[in-house]
Amino acid sequence: MGASFSLRYPHRVSAEFADAPALRLIRRRLDAGRLREFVYSPDGSEVVERMDSGQSAPVGVGLELGDEPGQLVARDPRAEDSLASIQLPPLRFGCEGTGGCCGLFHHIPVLPEERDALLATVAADWEGFVPLEELVHPAFEEGNDRTFNVAAADGCCAFVRPDGLCAPHVRGGLLAKPLVCRSFPCTVVVCGDEWHGSVRPECACMTRTALEGPEVQGDVESWLSFRASLLQVQEVPEALRLQGQKMISRSDYRGWLGRTVEALHGSDRPVTVLRSAARELGLGVAGQLDDGRPPQVWLARVVDWLVHAEDRLVEAYDSRSPYRLTVQWARKVAAEIAAEESPDRVGPSGDEVDDWSRRASVAAGFLLYGHGLLEARELGSAVLDLGHFLWLAREANGVQLAEEVDSRLESTTSWLFLWRAVGLPRREPPLSFSVNDEPCLGASGPLQPGP
Repeated sequence: MGASFSLRYPHRVSAEFADAPALRLIRRRLDAGRLREFVYSPDGSEVVERMDSGQSAPVGVGLELGDEPGQLVARDPRAEDSLASIQLPPLRFGCEGTGGCCGLFHHIPVLPEERDALLATVAADWEGFVPLEELVHPAFEEGNDRTFNVAAADGCCAFVRPDGLCAPHVRGGLLAKPLVCRSFPCTVVVCGDEWHGSVRPECACMTRTALEGPEVQGDVESWLSFRASLLQVQEVPEALRLQGQKMISRSDYRGWLGRTVEALHGSDRPVTVLRSAARELGLGVAGQLDDGRPPQVWLARVVDWLVHAEDRLVEAYDSRSPYRLTVQWARKVAAEIAAEESPDRVGPSGDEVDDWSRRASVAAGFLLYGHGLLEARELGSAVLDLGHFLWLAREANGVQLAEEVDSRLESTTSWLFLWRAVGLPRREPPLSFSVNDEPCLGASGPLQPGP
């Protein structure tokens, strides 16, 4: 797949696609019985609609989806990978089958053998307006036959039935679905001599089942099977950038990570835990994570990004798309919060906010354990942004719940999706950020200047 889109599904990208030149990606969308085709520039910033006549009509400027240059290193699988153990967090998660994930992402990639199996599974029941094979189409305008995308319909995957269920799954069972669907939202990353398995933060079921779902550690075999299917491996490097020229070793980072995830487990004050974690890293702005309001300029940048994103999504995404609905909801609530003159906005209280806080702590724990912070260019800035977005998610509950817009959505994970999967806010480093000059992490090793 083209490098600009690889972060969405890193486990589906083979080395040949990761190293290939950027390609123009194709999305198709069923609209009132008509199949429309959109072609995106390599960075996603420009999009045109290809008409039936063969001509192309500009749709306007698209939503830029270029990946932030994170710190995880991509490589091909190795034989010795299967010998390393998989460590799982002490957290809970289950799938409720709401179907939000079926329309949340920019595209759904499948491999040739998956395309053939998918079409064969649903062929007997297909009664659509367009030929079935046109719904699973070449992923790139250059016309290679090595990867395909699934068309969208009514804002979701074209194979989602009116009752919200997956047609291939109903017809052929779990294994009838492409691996990218079967494995979502799982992620596994190599960290030193072990693997870390976790759940991607954009899954709405993460917070809905955070307190009641099955323990992740109780199903190691499924994680081993998922690891065996990887076409590309994500690995934590030996040295990580904290901020600017400040570096931290992988060993020290792993120790910090374990302590922070353990502190989040069962906590009802996730932002406070992150503040302590920021102080352990020696971050000079740990005081910003005191459950207080982020800088106004940070909130303004978030609102500007969302306004820009909403304008760009109108033509290429159906009005019922969870992706589009998430952006519209976030823009509305963020604008209202940013416009408040008082920094002491009153949101939910009592048992309701305690329940939300415990669930948000689990979401933050999953993000950390899956090394989601390393998808940013600097660990320190990612810690600060995560704290700010958890604050924003809590305050947004006092304006409007995402679930009130669409039952498939969930407020906290919607913010995490916009931040980590789409790139909100724009990829500038956080404002007013500094790092103390003192060594941190004690005897396990101080920060060292980078190259």
